[in-house]
Amino acid sequence: MKKLIFPSVVIALMLVITGCPPAGNGELTGVMNREIWYEPDPYGMLFIPMGSYNMGPNDQDVPWAMTAQSKTVSIQAFWMDETEITNNEYRQFCYWVRDSLAYKILAGKDGNGNVPANKRDRSYLKILGADDDIWYEPDEMSDLDEQLITSNPFINWRTEIDWKVKDAQNELERAGFYYPPHERYYRRKEFDVRKWNFEYYWIDLQQAAKKFYYTDKDQNGLAIEKTRTYHHFDINVKEDNNGEKKIQFRDFKSGQFKELNQQQVTINGDFEEYGGIVDNDPVKYFNERGEKVNVRSRASFIMKDVINVYPDTLCWVRDFSYSYNEPMTKMYFWHPAYDHYPVVGVSWKQARAFSIWRTQLLNGFLAEGGQTFVQDFRLPTESEWEYASRGGLDLSMYPWGGYYTRNYTGCFIANFKPLRGDYRADGGFHTVIVASFDPNDYGLYDMAGNVAEWTRNAFDESAYSFTDDLNPDYFYEAREEDHWQKKRKVLRGGSWKDIGYYMQCGTRTYEYQDTAKSFIGFRNVRTYLGRDKNDDVSRSQVY
Repeated sequence: MKKLIFPSVVIALMLVITGCPPAGNGELTGVMNREIWYEPDPYGMLFIPMGSYNMGPNDQDVPWAMTAQSKTVSIQAFWMDETEITNNEYRQFCYWVRDSLAYKILAGKDGNGNVPANKRDRSYLKILGADDDIWYEPDEMSDLDEQLITSNPFINWRTEIDWKVKDAQNELERAGFYYPPHERYYRRKEFDVRKWNFEYYWIDLQQAAKKFYYTDKDQNGLAIEKTRTYHHFDINVKEDNNGEKKIQFRDFKSGQFKELNQQQVTINGDFEEYGGIVDNDPVKYFNERGEKVNVRSRASFIMKDVINVYPDTLCWVRDFSYSYNEPMTKMYFWHPAYDHYPVVGVSWKQARAFSIWRTQLLNGFLAEGGQTFVQDFRLPTESEWEYASRGGLDLSMYPWGGYYTRNYTGCFIANFKPLRGDYRADGGFHTVIVASFDPNDYGLYDMAGNVAEWTRNAFDESAYSFTDDLNPDYFYEAREEDHWQKKRKVLRGGSWKDIGYYMQCGTRTYEYQDTAKSFIGFRNVRTYLGRDKNDDVSRSQVY
């Protein structure tokens, strides 16, 4: 009997091992059934192909600024906004922030506590169910579902706010959504734009990529230097049966979790002085407030900021002494007459917040349809900006390719200050509607004049000397306590108030990241997914 059982067991094991292979036929095939990727042209953006060019000035340095020298660099393919971001496009961002605040208020949820039952008569919020696929409207929830309410429910954008309903107005006014009565002008009930604050996040990949070094001993007792990053000392929080939290850390040598003792834990249960040890000192990093604190986990590099998104409309008055620009302050951003003019009065930080919001707006839409995320919208590096500005004409002084600011008929071909005291000689006056002048050879409008544009990069006179020749980029996250020189960000393109020198593709200047001017705007870019737009599977001789 035993002789019959043994071979049958072997046969059964062979069937288990070979009968139903979990990965095809055992060959290396890669993950199957992956989606075929195609990236459509982003709305309002143009494709800028990869390339190499001579970055820097094409003429003598007239003011002897000595902020750049010629340097050959290579740039990855990317998308770029066809025009500068307009007032109406930026207004969409402002209204989104405004509406998100109103939804919370009208749902009885201002960020503190759960949604009161008496405020669920309208479905302004939705709650994610336990299986991550079911959404609950607050007025449809059972007592059991009540437990699913978290401190951060999602806004239900499908429910529109009727701003004219008296109950809604009263609730919003009670919450301070409008200017208080003593601040109103002729009793006009206007939105208090000081409340339009946007909370946003980004990952500080530069700090996360840093490696930290420590000294260890090998099996012979000799000192050796090792490296490791933050994930070698992740934290773990567990609760025992009594509900008490026990905080553990992963020891980077053993890889095992160990409990912290009482001296290493603060009263509120958070870390006090632990996050990995290098030469008996905790590994430090800069948080979003500029404080140098201990690295604790991957979450340490997720930065958070809150910024008011409304443009500084008073910049029109502040930028010019003894000059009457009150009409622009009163009307420029909100009036329909200026909808398609470039937005101004936006700081570098506001421009970055807009870029992050625009990314989440699109990725959120893609996620609802089960589609894959795309690259982030962002401010261009100055090397990308200059490359795009040249329009494929490597040695051109201006985006239009020539050496002069007039065309063959003698007309100026950009919105800048062409003559002393004469702002209207080019057909403009201050800003003009975007795309009023001809585009460059990439199809981009207003790469010279109209408004100067923020770039991603910090300004340093010697940046061309130490940046790489592959996608050159010098970025510095300025802290509050940093010297003012570290808060300079590169401007490109010149504006309606600048002379011709600042229209040149290679001219660079700067402004401070927390300032807003009547002559500075921005546009976004998005890195292309892949090497080139012409690349697909058919290019490969294997696939």
